[in-house]
Amino acid sequence: MNKALGARDVAPSERLHELLELRLDNVVWRLGLTSTRRGARQMVAHGHVTVGSKKIRVPSHILSVGDTIAVREGSKEHGVLVGFAEKFAERPLASWLSWNPKAMEGLVVAKPTATSADPAGDLVAVLSFYTR
Repeated sequence: MNKALGARDVAPSERLHELLELRLDNVVWRLGLTSTRRGARQMVAHGHVTVGSKKIRVPSHILSVGDTIAVREGSKEHGVLVGFAEKFAERPLASWLSWNPKAMEGLVVAKPTATSADPAGDLVAVLSFYTR
């Protein structure tokens, strides 16, 4: 919350939206690796995801533009991920992400905006509540 309120270059609601979208668990969900955000959080916490070839187990890890996200080599045969390439073809991908389903590797190519990703609710109301 403090990072969003301390943003000087953009509106706090836009910065909060960006921070929420760039969480590792949210990006894993946006990439379609799981059908729910809760499943994405569990996938990250269990160590199935790498960022820049380093295993990250913190779901709230904030990604940056240029970060590479991949499924860990030992996890590619995990039951949830079997047949992923076929399932992935059915799901639209956010414009600020790129994904290679064969290699199970993706990239954050740009910062998310309110138009490129649906806001998670009324962020202005959330900010006003927390600044009381």
